[in-house]
Amino acid sequence: MNFFIKGFIYGLRNLAQEYPDSKIMFKGINGLFEDLTRENIFPSNSKYEKSSHICFGNTVGNFDQEEIFGIFNDNMLKGDLLLLGIQLAFDPDRVLRQYESNKRFEKLLVNSISKKLEIKKIDWKWNSEEGQIEAWAGDILVFRSKKYDEEEFENFVEKHSFLIVKKFVERDVALYVMKKE
Repeated sequence: MNFFIKGFIYGLRNLAQEYPDSKIMFKGINGLFEDLTRENIFPSNSKYEKSSHICFGNTVGNFDQEEIFGIFNDNMLKGDLLLLGIQLAFDPDRVLRQYESNKRFEKLLVNSISKKLEIKKIDWKWNSEEGQIEAWAGDILVFRSKKYDEEEFENFVEKHSFLIVKKFVERDVALYVMKKE
């Protein structure tokens, strides 16, 4: 777990302990989006009516948009907040170079795949039609990560019953605060 996320989690826990009457309840979930249930997110003993959900690190880019927003919709209530980090497609060549130069990530992919296939090398490509970075092992697509067009993404989330409350953009990274309608 990276330093930022650890610090964020400790900060939430400390706030909840220092201010027991506050409306902060932290529940970290270490698992897959596909496995989430309402009980994971809204424990039956919760005293809170609304929740804030946090998803940093462009995790949503690794999923089909319809699928991931279906999961958000199924597991959020009207009025809940979603803090969502995404990577924008401002400079695809630079993003491609970032992936190509990340040898730790490439090693993780190769080690994960080589248990099933004889893979020694990953070829990184920018798929302009889909707006995504792709990792290929021969003729097999082993990883993809969508990079979003800002306007297209905002139209998409609004069609899926999310109101954009605030957004922060720096270079090709965006953090959205959205409210479930």
